[in-house]
Amino acid sequence: MSPPSSRARVAVVGTGGIVTGSHLKSLQAHADRVELVAAVDIDQARLDTFRKAAGAVGMAPRGFADLGAMLAAERPDLVLIGTPPSLHREQTVAALGAGAWVLCEKPLTLSLA
Repeated sequence: MSPPSSRARVAVVGTGGIVTGSHLKSLQAHADRVELVAAVDIDQARLDTFRKAAGAVGMAPRGFADLGAMLAAERPDLVLIGTPPSLHREQTVAALGAGAWVLCEKPLTLSLA
């Protein structure tokens, strides 16, 4: 049995421009401390493109179309939310409820109401 990894297990939710263009590079730069274990997107083509880009830099995240299924299967330590603002609250609360730390791209919401 191999020893547990000391790296944080990270999942990304949303695989569009912010996550692919910025977060992926940061995750790669800190690969000694983080392991990208999962990516979630409802757009299968965008998810496949992200997973291919991640593979090109030595990462192999599992792909999911559903946040709840990913949280149950992967139990990440950290979830990066990079989806449209209207989804931030629900996704953040779900990830926190699953015991993960959350980094949510601003804005958290479009209105204080």
